[in-house]
Amino acid sequence: LNMFDRNFGGLNFDFYRSREVWSGTVNGAKLAGNLKFSGKGPAARFELDLAHLILPDKQHRDREVESDPRRLPAVELRSKLFQVWDKTLGELDFMAIPGESGWSIKRFNLARPDMKLNASGRWRFVNNNHESEFNIEFNSLDMGKTMEAFGAPGQVAGGEVSIKSHLSWPGSPINPQLAALNGGVELSAKKGRFLQVKPGAGRLFGLLNLSAIGRYLTLDFSPVFGKGLIYDRIQGEVKIEQGNAYSRNFSIRGPAMQIEAGGRIGLAAEDYDLAIELQPKISNTVTIATWGVLGPQVAAAVLAVQKIFKKQIAAGTRITYVVKGPWDNPVITKQEKGAAKTTDAVLKADDEAQVR
Repeated sequence: LNMFDRNFGGLNFDFYRSREVWSGTVNGAKLAGNLKFSGKGPAARFELDLAHLILPDKQHRDREVESDPRRLPAVELRSKLFQVWDKTLGELDFMAIPGESGWSIKRFNLARPDMKLNASGRWRFVNNNHESEFNIEFNSLDMGKTMEAFGAPGQVAGGEVSIKSHLSWPGSPINPQLAALNGGVELSAKKGRFLQVKPGAGRLFGLLNLSAIGRYLTLDFSPVFGKGLIYDRIQGEVKIEQGNAYSRNFSIRGPAMQIEAGGRIGLAAEDYDLAIELQPKISNTVTIATWGVLGPQVAAAVLAVQKIFKKQIAAGTRITYVVKGPWDNPVITKQEKGAAKTTDAVLKADDEAQVR
């Protein structure tokens, strides 16, 4: 079976007709389960209750042919296993019906033991143009496991994450135009750790590989950041206008550092115009969350570094990094504010250093 420019391989069908409804089973390596359909054209209705659905790659990746959502049928699809690009995304529950000027997606839900994603929205065709608008909620009990399942291992360890968003763009759901993307995103996360991500490869999170940003952090905190950036809490809002994401009240709080970030990220232009402010946290204790996330050995290392440099770093020291330029090679300008610099390493550092 070849359908939607995808080869589903060999399939076995067994159907019978009762009045206007066809029912039966389909069996194959890519698709297996029960199927029911009736009607024709936009009046058609398909119901699929599958054991597995493995979506093959497109046969012609350079060929983009968008369907007319006004001609799509009603579809109700459940699959115990849903796999795309060799990535097992979880259990799928999908329902869409013909609506005003297009297709109304009532639900697109994915569920894994570590993650749930719920989306709903509309795909319309108005004045010969495609328009998409969606509400999306994402929750993960272990972001590290979720990203590994989605094909991005080694980025995060642990972490509970909650994301709520409302997004709209010209184009179909599978072919968004980033330069015209609009909406908003709310993010909350806790109890995790960013691993050592190379700048550029990890996009924004790549900048948070603090051991590579400047000599101040490399010299003073490498025993801690060598394990990755530990965070107790991340909170923030992002407003998206015409393909540019503007952060609001975005903060990362960890046992050794507090980070505030604000500015613009060009999603279409793939560039930064950000100010990231870091404030070392010097104390005699580490949080229970840090102990639980990283274990006693790393938590002890955090505490040791804090004690060693407590006398050398004056309270209230703040370091601001102005980050501008393309994702793969931004220019990072360091500006230090607050109390006087006291360590030999910091005294030798320039107030402003260009870091690539």
